[in-house]
Amino acid sequence: MDDQINMLTKLIHDLLDISKIEIGKLPYSKSYFSIDSIVKDIVEYLQKITSSNRWIIEGKTKGKVYEDKDRIGQIIINLLTNAIKYLPKANKVIIQLSHSKRKIYISVTDFGIGIDPTSKDKIFERFY
Repeated sequence: MDDQINMLTKLIHDLLDISKIEIGKLPYSKSYFSIDSIVKDIVEYLQKITSSNRWIIEGKTKGKVYEDKDRIGQIIINLLTNAIKYLPKANKVIIQLSHSKRKIYISVTDFGIGIDPTSKDKIFERFY
């Protein structure tokens, strides 16, 4: 129950953040953190609330980034929840982590219905 209350509280804060983004007043709280760790924590949380899905994490970034952990976490949650949104009979989701000299890559593969080709240009529009 505590996890659900925390998630609802975070959702309310995220909705309030949208209005701050619109007026350019969203504060960032940067710190060093491990991408591997945040992905692992999010997958563990999602596994609890979507127990019929099989989550597979492949690879590691083996490093820390200096960013806003909450904002990065929000992006990862959005990617993963979108991946399971249209899965037929709850299949699996593969999260691949890798890095190059100055970049970190997070790739999410699901086995759902995919994105309609006519919608691909719109998926990054607000509220689409």
